[in-house]
Amino acid sequence: MDKLLFKRIDLWLVVLIVVMLLLSMLAFGAIVRDRAFGHNRFGAIGEISFQIASLPAEAGRELQRLMSDDVAGMSTLHSEEFEGRSGWEFSDSRLDSGLDGYLLFSRHDGDAGHHVFELVDLKSGTVEHRIDLDASVLFSQVEHISRFGNPEDWQSHRFQAVHPLPLENGDLLVKGNSPMVRMSPCGEPIWTIDQSIFHHTIEPGLDGEFWTSSYMEEHRIDGLPNRFVDPGITKFSGDGEVLFDRSLAEVMIKADLAPLFLSYQLPMNDPLHLNDVEPVLEDGPYWKRGDVFLSIRHLSVIMLYRPSTDEVIWWKQGPWMAPHDVDIIDATTISIFNNNAYNLHGGSFVQGLSQINYYDFATDTVSRPFKEALEAQNFKNEAAGLFTLLPDGHYYVDQSEFGRTMIFTPDGELVVEHINRAENGLIYHLGWSRYLERDKGDQFLKQLRAADCE
Repeated sequence: MDKLLFKRIDLWLVVLIVVMLLLSMLAFGAIVRDRAFGHNRFGAIGEISFQIASLPAEAGRELQRLMSDDVAGMSTLHSEEFEGRSGWEFSDSRLDSGLDGYLLFSRHDGDAGHHVFELVDLKSGTVEHRIDLDASVLFSQVEHISRFGNPEDWQSHRFQAVHPLPLENGDLLVKGNSPMVRMSPCGEPIWTIDQSIFHHTIEPGLDGEFWTSSYMEEHRIDGLPNRFVDPGITKFSGDGEVLFDRSLAEVMIKADLAPLFLSYQLPMNDPLHLNDVEPVLEDGPYWKRGDVFLSIRHLSVIMLYRPSTDEVIWWKQGPWMAPHDVDIIDATTISIFNNNAYNLHGGSFVQGLSQINYYDFATDTVSRPFKEALEAQNFKNEAAGLFTLLPDGHYYVDQSEFGRTMIFTPDGELVVEHINRAENGLIYHLGWSRYLERDKGDQFLKQLRAADCE
């Protein structure tokens, strides 16, 4: 053994080994870089190399979770914010401003270790009903696993329900990078759509139908690699039937907008990223009943699309950056949740603060009507987020990445705030909540309480 360990090695052999190691490192780096930029010149070797290079970062994240008492990884990266603040804070001035209605509050409860829905009375400041989600029951009818699906994220300790929608009989539409489920008030699945993965918003459309974002199980663009993520514009019925399922990539190619996302520089894994399908319910001077507005994050594009004729009616890129959530404000105005997130290839970040933008079609101008109120709250949200203008002029802002919920008066005073902090001090993720007017909230609460749940 000693002879083997101390055997003399010629210098030329040492130099050769070092050179080979350096060349191997350079080759490995080139292969990883090729895969990181969305190419696939090296096939399976590129994928394996990329996974190996990702191991240290993955190990670091897992260690951080263990050290922070968040094994499931459902806390935000901003638990150091809002020191000393936790739970609900209702200002008495909300009563003077006339705030009313309910919030169907969707959040990961760090103390319970799973996602919950809470129906919050904004006038009384009380939680009137709570549903603790059991994801193993919720997804028990799933038969098909999409290539975009990750069943590990459909376990109770990992599932994040995003933008639940209550129905007239007390059922709810529930999903979160998962199949779509119509759920009873007791958490049991009524039906499941598992042909695809559904994500981001659910919005009621015309005639009892609903719109959402999905992923096309197989993209429909010849010549693109399998890893290309093609967003789906999807409409479905209250009975769980898919009525419309259109490839956003095909829509844009047909409208001669391919240069926006098929240029050489852009990655092929997710160049579009559809995060809101907002249906138009009434005719206006710039849109028609049945149209849908689309928010396309990775292109910083807001688009008006007409499903009946398969046409792009209007689109605008910026001045918003990486937006989430588009809403119709009035006959000529839309709102855009402007994350204002820049990608400088060293990690995305918010440039200054996030914003709520208004775009006026009549004047072709962009304004920031809530600028002072949001700046006073140091409003930042790199990804996700939701904005809702309430019927009486109050407005709700979901600062998802920070686990913070805010409601302001029409004059810009913060009168309701929730910090989703658990007893361990960590702040946990939100799931995009929904405002309900008083009459609808009362009816929903009645249905929930009448349900015979164990």
